[in-house]
Amino acid sequence: MFNESDTVFYVGNNAEFIKRVQGRLRDLSRSDKRIPAVYIDGIYGNETKDAVKAFRNAYDVGEGGELDKETFEMLDKVWNLAKKNASLLGYRPQFEFYEGNVISPGDSFDDVYAVQLLLRELSLQDSSYYTEMTGNYDEKTVTAIKKLQKALGKTENGIVDRDLWNTLVLLTGLSRKYR
Repeated sequence: MFNESDTVFYVGNNAEFIKRVQGRLRDLSRSDKRIPAVYIDGIYGNETKDAVKAFRNAYDVGEGGELDKETFEMLDKVWNLAKKNASLLGYRPQFEFYEGNVISPGDSFDDVYAVQLLLRELSLQDSSYYTEMTGNYDEKTVTAIKKLQKALGKTENGIVDRDLWNTLVLLTGLSRKYR
């Protein structure tokens, strides 16, 4: 996977390989709070650099945010071990939105990551929807959801119900709609 033995990725590198690294970092961040969640965009930007730095520190691979062969091999090893226990990575077959199920301010679980990811996608069109990928339904997430609710003419309560989820999905095209 890591073909060039002397390759180091720094801020600004853009590659499909980086998307794979970002996905592994995000997966691990769900169970290891020392590693911040990252947005998977294939760009080795500051957010990815910070996550790599946190990973390197957490797993004693060195300091700094450079992704070298040793760091990738350790990331690959840790991720593969964690993958064997899917619940450790927080995998669920789908985000369940059934009648009465909502995501509310103060919640903290995988569905919040999904809402934040959808808001991130919306932020490409309007930066005021930008939220950090924390998995916590924090004040920034509430503000972005209320802004969306206002734009849609809905009650501004900051709660994501099935209808608002489906609207987010349709606006971004990133996930599946629930009936």
